[in-house]
Amino acid sequence: MVNYGYAYEKAKTLKDNINACTEYERGYVFYNTEDGDYDGGAGHTPVIILKENGRAVNYLYNMVNGLGEEIKDIDIK
Repeated sequence: MVNYGYAYEKAKTLKDNINACTEYERGYVFYNTEDGDYDGGAGHTPVIILKENGRAVNYLYNMVNGLGEEIKDIDIK
């Protein structure tokens, strides 16, 4: 099982402008709060790290498989 610290470090290697995270039952979704103003595109999509194995997946994975119930939002300073 992957913890938040490991997930955050891995996500930072994939997306350099992370400032927020939402924890779900099966994963962490890392994103930049300003990305909501974009319709996708490189650098503006969230990074998802699965708790089960630490694998990074894209947002389509979440839409198809789901991450379970939301646990909490995490502000990253």
